Amino acid sequence: MLLLQASALAILYSTGHLSSANALPSLLWIGGLGLLGGVMSALTFPAWQSLLPDLVPRANLLNAIALNSAQFQSARLLGPLVAAGMVLTGAGMGEIFWVNAGSFLFVIAALWAIRPHPSHAADTAGVPRAVVVAPGAIAGTTPVRPTPREGSWRTLTAGLRYARENTFIAYLVGSTAVMTIFGMPYMMLLPAYADKVLGGGAAETAYLMAANGLGAVAGALVVASLPAHVRRERLIPATLVAFSTLLIAFSLSRWLWLSLPISALAGACVLTINSLTNTAIQANVPGQLRGRVMALFIMAFMGIMPVSSLIFGPLGKLIGPDRAILAGAIVLLAWGAYLMGRPGVLDPLEATS
Repeated sequence: MLLLQASALAILYSTGHLSSANALPSLLWIGGLGLLGGVMSALTFPAWQSLLPDLVPRANLLNAIALNSAQFQSARLLGPLVAAGMVLTGAGMGEIFWVNAGSFLFVIAALWAIRPHPSHAADTAGVPRAVVVAPGAIAGTTPVRPTPREGSWRTLTAGLRYARENTFIAYLVGSTAVMTIFGMPYMMLLPAYADKVLGGGAAETAYLMAANGLGAVAGALVVASLPAHVRRERLIPATLVAFSTLLIAFSLSRWLWLSLPISALAGACVLTINSLTNTAIQANVPGQLRGRVMALFIMAFMGIMPVSSLIFGPLGKLIGPDRAILAGAIVLLAWGAYLMGRPGVLDPLEATS
């Protein structure tokens, strides 16, 4: 479907349906394709993420997730560079859209070649893959029994019920949502920050975004190199505090040379938190519920970004982008400090006991 979406965009542009002369129809086409892309992402991202434990041994899960994040961030950097290079060589937007559509063929070929090994996803919660957690039971703390096939509604809400009943998973998903709402607005406000605070423009915004992406790639590689004995979930509160502290410094900076390294370190923190949370969830959720719980994680990380935009867009216009970033950072710092003061909530054994 993503291939069809990208191809539709290329066809619409090549046939003149997307142009400034047809502003309203163009907006409707782009909005419709964006909506379709969002629906497809909501379906595919949890599936991709939950497939990782079937591809690598459990001991290497964090490394695999971090490397997967690294390649995602690398693509985010390389894609615009390839497009810019094509423009410089005389290519038009139509050709760029077609190249983008063609790139999905490599993704499809890679998926076709994948051979999952379900034996890798040994369930650390102690629930056999053929057994479903009984309603009201938390894996690893109460006996489980085979249950009959669930109805559609219970199937859809199984992940939500599991997260509600398992404090450890609830705090992981909740922390991701808090980071998305109060921490990620700095990326949305970057153009306004570069303009109003640094006195720059598009070039400064591009530099800050590139620094953030490079920091994210570096952070992913560092996380991938962590030894297996490191308690990943215990690093999340400290990284949240570090991220919020960097955002406070970013909001107070008035110089590009200082904002660039801060942006890079902030990108590394986001990627670290994302990888650690992703791994902790997948390592502690029963295999038959992994995809549904990962859907909650994806919603908390990507799905509620529009909520953050609705809050911090008007707030940035009202009080300034730097003060809006500062306000969000203070809330995130308070949440990180709360988690550091209650280490048991991010301990899978204590949280489910």
